[in-house]
Amino acid sequence: MRLLQSALAHEELPLSDSDFSRIVNELKDAYRKVVPADTSDRLARVALDRYYTVLNSEHGQIADQMLLNNAVLRYVNDNDWFDLHPAVAEIPGVKAARAALAQAADGRTGQDVG
Repeated sequence: MRLLQSALAHEELPLSDSDFSRIVNELKDAYRKVVPADTSDRLARVALDRYYTVLNSEHGQIADQMLLNNAVLRYVNDNDWFDLHPAVAEIPGVKAARAALAQAADGRTGQDVG
């Protein structure tokens, strides 16, 4: 939604590629400022599991902040599920944690069972 608002506020439409890139980068920067660096592993877990587990009261406060800032998005279909805002998924620490979790998950599923 922020991306659309920023695009519509632009004086000249359609947007040039460079204007669109600038707007996307501004959005990414805004999310980098509200996502604590020590949450990368938890956010990566949300991206993998599509579930947001609150471990304790401190984590609950951070979870509330992530949901209020739309860094973590809640979807309500037949079942509730969660995912990361695409700009949050591209934050370097989150991206690295997601890759590490995916690699670990591939290693578990690729092991011989018998």
